[in-house]
Amino acid sequence: MIQRRELLGSIAVLAAAAVSGISAGPRWAWAAPTGARIRVLDADFDVRPFLGKMQEAGVIAIARYYSRDLDPRCNYEGKMLTRAEADAILGRGLGLVTIFQYCNGANGFDDPKKGENDAGWAVQRAEHMGQPTGTPIYFGVDYNPMPDSGDCAMANAAMANIVRYFDQVRTKVTGGGWRVGIYGPGRVCAKLKEMHLADYFWLSASIGYWGHADFYNYGQWHLFQNKTDLPLYSVKKSRRVDTNITNPNIADFGQWRRTGPPPLVDFSVASTILEARRFIKVSTVYLERDLQTGEIKNPHELHTMLDGVGGRSCTVVKVFGKGVAGINLREGSGIDAYCRLDDLTASLKTMPIIREWPSCAT
Repeated sequence: MIQRRELLGSIAVLAAAAVSGISAGPRWAWAAPTGARIRVLDADFDVRPFLGKMQEAGVIAIARYYSRDLDPRCNYEGKMLTRAEADAILGRGLGLVTIFQYCNGANGFDDPKKGENDAGWAVQRAEHMGQPTGTPIYFGVDYNPMPDSGDCAMANAAMANIVRYFDQVRTKVTGGGWRVGIYGPGRVCAKLKEMHLADYFWLSASIGYWGHADFYNYGQWHLFQNKTDLPLYSVKKSRRVDTNITNPNIADFGQWRRTGPPPLVDFSVASTILEARRFIKVSTVYLERDLQTGEIKNPHELHTMLDGVGGRSCTVVKVFGKGVAGINLREGSGIDAYCRLDDLTASLKTMPIIREWPSCAT
């Protein structure tokens, strides 16, 4: 727990850094990642208009969605990958990562036949796209099966539904020659790995979820979604991308091309990407800039990183006096927040635990 005197001191130091940042020239701007650039994006829209910019920014693979037919509840225009878009992505030498998502939030797994039905659609999409057999289709679990109350009975019931779903998915998908991946919380990844129901593991950006840090620090993940909804290539709300970190020790994260070897993120590049970013610890004192104007939000007030905010990744843009860091929270080049340097991890190699959950029996 941070003491009141420490909080008040932090406000003064961070506010001073904010003022010095304002006088130091341009300090807030949207920009594609530079330096240790992100290599993998995922998007819920047709990326063809932005492929040139993405390649210029160092992107080598793009994750896009499979789903059932259009349905206002769980699918929408542009979200699902088309053959024409796949041709354009692959025609530039980029890799594709495919993920099936359809009503995969809370209560989405109650249907006892959902896994069988989703897998059937996924196989159909993979065949239409020309996705090579032997490559994975990820399936999303887009919620935390552990309720905020920490109720183990509810968590175990939710996990049982997820296990049933992936048991059905694995039978259908591997029967067609593809492999199974899971996108979701760390505890779900761990359970499916233990039961041999998935081969690829993509951790969502919701790092406060059940078992997230444990599975990340275990080192068996393939992708980690470090940022969501970034306007790196378009200011439109419906054209925002998510960025993903690759595991330096696992070059194959499910990226594919129809012919020839898929593009890789080699060990040195993947390691540099981890080293260039840091996790923000819980209860970090910080000041943040307004997304639209770039001005400091409430410069005389304290903001504290709590659940859902603590643990976010960032890059350090500048270090000021008294251990204050000017950071970027959105894969840009300018300062958009300030915090204490000691409140950042040394890199992304180890994820901080921002909430303790019960282990439960499952």
